[in-house]
Parts: sequence; C-alpha cells; structure tokens
Amino acid sequence: EAEDYTNDAEVTLKNIAGVDTLVVTAFDKNESLEFTFTIDKDDYYDTSIFTSRKYAGNAVFTLSENGEAIAKFTTAPTGDLKVFAETAGPRIYLTAGEHRVELVSNNGNTYVDRLVFTPFVPCEPSAHVVGEWTVVTEPTTSREGLRTSVCTVCGEELTESIPRIYQSVSVIEAEDYTNDAEVTLKNIAGIDTPVVTAYDKNESLEFTFTIEKDDYYDTSIFTSRKYAGNAVFTLSENGEVIAKFTTAPTGDLKVFAETAGPRIYLTAGEHRVELVSNNGNTYVDKLVFTPFVPCDPSAHVAGEWTVTLEPTTSREGVQTTYCTVCGEELTESISRIYQSISVIEAEDYVNDAPVTIKKVSGIDTPVVSGIDRTDEMEYIFTVEKSGYYSVNTIASRKSIGNSTLLLKENDVEIAALDIASTGANNIFADNAGPRIYLRKGTHNVVVYVKSGACYLDKIVLTPES
Repeated sequence: EAEDYTNDAEVTLKNIAGVDTLVVTAFDKNESLEFTFTIDKDDYYDTSIFTSRKYAGNAVFTLSENGEAIAKFTTAPTGDLKVFAETAGPRIYLTAGEHRVELVSNNGNTYVDRLVFTPFVPCEPSAHVVGEWTVVTEPTTSREGLRTSVCTVCGEELTESIPRIYQSVSVIEAEDYTNDAEVTLKNIAGIDTPVVTAYDKNESLEFTFTIEKDDYYDTSIFTSRKYAGNAVFTLSENGEVIAKFTTAPTGDLKVFAETAGPRIYLTAGEHRVELVSNNGNTYVDKLVFTPFVPCDPSAHVAGEWTVTLEPTTSREGVQTTYCTVCGEELTESISRIYQSISVIEAEDYVNDAPVTIKKVSGIDTPVVSGIDRTDEMEYIFTVEKSGYYSVNTIASRKSIGNSTLLLKENDVEIAALDIASTGANNIFADNAGPRIYLRKGTHNVVVYVKSGACYLDKIVLTPES
C-alpha cells in the first residue's frame, strides 16, 4: 500500500472515495518512497501499479532494489484524480524473504494507491497460444535445431526442437557391381541406367558404396519379373545378412516396381555388400538406402504403449511404443504416483470454532455437525505438487435446497462448494466442486458457511493427471 512507506518522504496522504486505503497524492518528479515487504516463495511475479493522473502526458515510475531497477511503470492519465487505473509492469523474479525497494517518480503529479505482485501461473500446456517462433540454433545434419516463442496468453517462454537435416538418399545402381559376375546388362525404356537382366538363382553381385552418416536407413529394391512366383534377394555384409527382399512378379520385364525391405542401421564410411538371388530370372535396376526421417513430433501416431518402468512415489515411470506411420520408437514419461489425495477432515480445524463434533454411523471419523451460516473453521494442509485440483465435499443436509460453503485463503475466495440435500443428516453424499490451482507447499484456508446448515465430513482435493 502506498501509504506504508518506511522512509521520511515528504508526501501527502489522502482518503479517496472508492479506494479502500489512503493514497499518496501529488507524487512528483524525483520523489521517492521506500517499502519493506515479504515474499513467501521463490517465483516469477507479474507487477502492476494503481495510479490516477489528471494532467495530459504519462508519468513514469521506477522500482529499484539495492540500487538496481527491477521494474518500470509508464502510467497514462485517467483524467480525474479520483479515478484510478491499473498499469501492468514487467514479470520479475523474486526470492522468498524480505525485500526493501524504492519507488521513484521520473515525472510528476500523480496519485499512487498501491503496488501489486501477482504470482505467475502459466497456462496448461495444451492451452498455450504460440506467438512468432525465433530460431535460436539452426539444425544441421548431425543435430537438431532449437526455436523459442512466447505464449500470447500467459507469457511463458516455449521451446521446441527443429528436426535435423538428413543426408541425401544413397542409390546402388545394379550395373555398378565390382566383382566378375557373369550377368547381362541391358537398357530398358523408361529406366535411366542399364539394368541387370535375367538375374538367376544363386547369382551374386558385389557393390561398394559410401554412407555419409551413422543412421537408420529404409531399404528398397527395384525389380521386374514376368513369371509367376516371387523372387527373393538377400543382402549381406561380411557374411552376415543385413536385409532380405521378397519381390513380386510385375507381369512384364519392362515394368519395374519398388519392393520395401527392412530398416537397417549403417555406420558412416565405406560398405561392401553382396546381393544374392535365392530364386530366379528377375531383372534388377537398383538398390536404394533412404535415411530414416521420423514424423514431425506432432504427427506421430502412437501404437500400443508398453510400460518399461513403473512409476513410484519418488520417480516417474517410462513407457515406449512405435509410431505406426514412420516406425520411430517413442518414449514417454509416466507421472510419478503422488501421495494420496489431500484430505481435509472436518474435525481437524485449528481455530476456536464454536461448532459441534459428532460421530455418525457409517463415517470413519467424526463429522462437524449442524454448522450454519457465518460458522468458520480454519485448516492447515500441505500440497505436494503445484497443479490443478478438483474439490469434492463429503457432507449431508436434511433440509431442502443447497448449503454453500466458501473456501478462502488469505481472505480471498478460492472455491464455492455447494452441498445438496440428502434428506437426512446421517446420509452423506459426495458433492463435486470446482477445479482450482494450488501451489506446492503449506496452505492455510478457512471454510466459511455462506448459507444453509449441513453436516461436514471432509473436503477432498484430487490432483488432476
């Protein structure tokens, strides 16, 4: 609050209609106010200032700590000294503990009501609205790139990888064999290089080719075959089979078709391979090695997940699957098992609430009975993880109509809980409440009865997955 300055500032305080506390009036150029306040938790905070200004032109305020400017506010005129407006400042990082800051006016005659520091709460990941991307690191053939943006709703910085640049396709033309194979080469209309004709059973061709980069490669072979029945080709390196192709007949030796083989891993450097026909009389045009390019991460179609590491209360788990489009192996973390749902038992209030505790048949702990309008019960509980929680209330109400409980923290309402009539005080029901955001740590809340009497067993806070 502006009037809570701690230095000997020669400023005037005044009550203004509609403002709940005193304001500092006619805050002028180079005037300075010092404030001491406490922050509960290391976090980012959105800043704002409430001011009024009658005269044309902006007033600029600088907030400093230890001689260093941490925020600047450019406030516009409101046209009336009794009309206050909020001006947003920057998002700043503050550590837990006491802070001593100085607010200075760079130019003048403005009324100041208060400064506000609001803990930054980001959007849910699925709700981010991405602004323009900025490339931080360009992708290369050996690594992914990186780009960043800012959510236009909550301002959170977003980071995304850019797929690396993959090498060009490697092609082995059939006529480029390096051994003394007794095969015939022939030009075929529509084929850009000669083909090996009448490749028959147990005939073998050797090839030498170079791979530019360690990577996975999708293999394929281009063949034609007039006769019925498949022809099978085996590709070996150093006596070990690395790929097998089962090629179907095309019905015409001049009509070539591509047959996909397996995805294989090849290291960078020179390779010498042998292609053998297991059965016969097929024309061969070429072998193709295409660097494996996975889908864009957002385009993957996940198959059935397999849990490879079960989650526990102390660590996340892991599950894997394959993309049904590109075949890339996908890995995903499984959220760790958070400690049991946070439960506030009604009888565990910490203040001197004038309420009655009663044991009810079928309820495992005592309930607070007959709480009525204006009754207040204070509770302290701990949340293990920041996030959204659904709030449910286990309660009973004999009378027709709903009872409403308010959940407050620091005098701010965080949830309204409606208790439906169950027809009897000893019949309890689960009442679904709102979804609220809670930060990790200890919370001190007050349950306030806004309307209607009810019996309260407990309030359950369930973390959303």
